[in-house]
Amino acid sequence: MLVFSTLGASAVTTNVVVTQNDVGFSWITADTRSGGNVSFVAGPATAPLSDGSLQMTTTDANGASNAKAQLVTGAHVGTPLSAIDALSFWDYRASASTNPVAQRMGLNVAVDFVGNGASFTTLVFEPVYQPGGVSALLTDTWQYWDAFDGGDAIWWSTKDIPGVCAFTCYVTWDTILANNPNAKISGAFGFNVGSGWTGQFSGNADALTVGVSGNSTVYDFEPLIGPPTNKDECKNGGWMIFNNPTFKNQGQCIQYVNTGK
Repeated sequence: MLVFSTLGASAVTTNVVVTQNDVGFSWITADTRSGGNVSFVAGPATAPLSDGSLQMTTTDANGASNAKAQLVTGAHVGTPLSAIDALSFWDYRASASTNPVAQRMGLNVAVDFVGNGASFTTLVFEPVYQPGGVSALLTDTWQYWDAFDGGDAIWWSTKDIPGVCAFTCYVTWDTILANNPNAKISGAFGFNVGSGWTGQFSGNADALTVGVSGNSTVYDFEPLIGPPTNKDECKNGGWMIFNNPTFKNQGQCIQYVNTGK
């Protein structure tokens, strides 16, 4: 996992590169089931950040226990929902998908809605419930989704919680927060597809952004690049493209080629 930080006038933006090497450590595939797959690929088309993206696929799923894919992190556990001031990502639904157009990448957040460590629900953001509905959903095109939208983004809950019924109440982020002022992230945060979907799905996500109290973390999903096989690949800035492994400078890259470490 590569981490880069940039300073603004008073805020910090941290860019985190996530690759297959992070799976099982800072990110997990969690409830990914048979028929679901998580990978890191180049593209598709021109990815929002750098060269690649997270790809999720499912095979034909005809029941709740069938194909499902997840990639989530626990990096934000303990964060109060009231401190979140940005949530966004880009997604891409491939034309190879045969499931309904409304079904695509969703953002899941495990939440302790009381804030006492004893309550649990999963809050879900899906593009289809945002303004424009199904007609706004495109195929073979990268689309930007603001899952915060100044508190106006639409979410739903997997369980009954104050102010929100389970599964069928589509409410704003601010409505959830107003009824659950002490809510905080308690577990998995990330992407989910599948479970009960009919037809296969293929899609991608990138540039997942989480803003907390004015500071932002941007997750850049990338395929593994490297290792270098000759010293010329390290020259003229070539050392900077590798993430398997990463290098601090050209000399370190050439040393790796010569010694393997």
